[in-house]
Amino acid sequence: MDRMERYTLAFAVTVTVLRLSSTPGAALAYLALAAFSLLGTRQALQALALLWLQSMLSPGLAPEVPSALRYVVLFPASTSIILRSGLALKPLPAATLLMGLFLVMHSLVFSTMPEVSLLKACVWTLVTFAILSGWSNLPPEAAERLAVQIFAGLAVILLVSLPLAASPLGYLRNGTGFQGILKHPQYFGPMAAILGVWSLTRYLSGQGRPWLNALLGALCMTAIVLSESRTAGLAFLLGLALGLGVLPFYRRTPLKRLAPAVTAWTTWVPVVAALALAVVFLPNIVDAMEHFLTKSGRSSAENLLEAYDSSRGALIDRMLHNIRLHFPFGIGFGVASDPTDLIVIRDPFFGLPVSSSVEKGVIYLAIIEETGPMGVLLALGWIVLLIRKSADGGLVVFSVTVMALLLNLGEAVLFSPGGFGLLPLLLYGWTHATGVNAGNSR
Repeated sequence: MDRMERYTLAFAVTVTVLRLSSTPGAALAYLALAAFSLLGTRQALQALALLWLQSMLSPGLAPEVPSALRYVVLFPASTSIILRSGLALKPLPAATLLMGLFLVMHSLVFSTMPEVSLLKACVWTLVTFAILSGWSNLPPEAAERLAVQIFAGLAVILLVSLPLAASPLGYLRNGTGFQGILKHPQYFGPMAAILGVWSLTRYLSGQGRPWLNALLGALCMTAIVLSESRTAGLAFLLGLALGLGVLPFYRRTPLKRLAPAVTAWTTWVPVVAALALAVVFLPNIVDAMEHFLTKSGRSSAENLLEAYDSSRGALIDRMLHNIRLHFPFGIGFGVASDPTDLIVIRDPFFGLPVSSSVEKGVIYLAIIEETGPMGVLLALGWIVLLIRKSADGGLVVFSVTVMALLLNLGEAVLFSPGGFGLLPLLLYGWTHATGVNAGNSR
């Protein structure tokens, strides 16, 4: 760790302590992040990563703050990056601008709540374009160091959270789903899933310390089960499976070359031992899986399909109704399926909307509902560009990208830079830049 990294670590600890201290301290932490983001591209990306943490902290640990405070960091950080990025546009940042222009025009012409749609379209475009441009303009070595810092930060969140499994503070949201130091099990579970795929693919591809990556992977799987986040569990499994199963065919490269540890005895001995223990403790495992699927009895689901239908079925039905009713132009970007469910928070001075959270679950269906076929085509094109470029970066970045996108089958975070979605967006910037750099080096 060089001197600059030590300074950055000290700053991160300081703003986190401020965030935990009091409401005035929390406001000061956001202002400090905003000032820090103006120092350079790397600092702006670090500020955004710390903003994600500050916004996700459990109300049992940190005081509640106005949601508008996130813009105190989002806007200067994004502006700082864009002003330093130059005019050269790579395909994915250019596609982001095209998608953003469409969303803005659609918001003005077709949205049933233009001001809400316009706010969300502008924020997503600004933040996403800045993140993609920022990562792409970092030297490859600096980008990789920043990615390792984010990886280490997520590992610290996991390790600090796990002791709370013995405390009611760890289950503050609903009493059964483990949320750790974050504000919701549906944030903690996906965070653990991202870290789990990241650590296990690092292990398989021979990056970092093998024992540490394997241990983190095991702890993440435990954390996913404790969180009762079925979306995180499914995305975790599919992310690993698709990474190991699809990438070798796409790259026309043997799996052993992409993941050298996949054939090592140090991998298979623990796997076989775990399978043997699973047979011995099968009743306990079945009981644990039943608790996971039913969210400790709060759901009557007996399998994943029933669980998905019970948690997302009503949302899907409502979206399908709106698709039939408002085809082909949609109801508006970021607008709730039922307008009565939409709570808009406005700033006290100008009355402008600063927050309007909605729950839709399946982002890919939500895009059709909100923007119609044209929006779907643009969004799919953006996703394809991201996946193709991340595939050039290797097993780790491809698996993390796919897994983070799969989260949107149950948690609509792709267009949520002001909430949990800021973390996946930061990771997309890293995976895209890694793929670009790998392609340029060949």
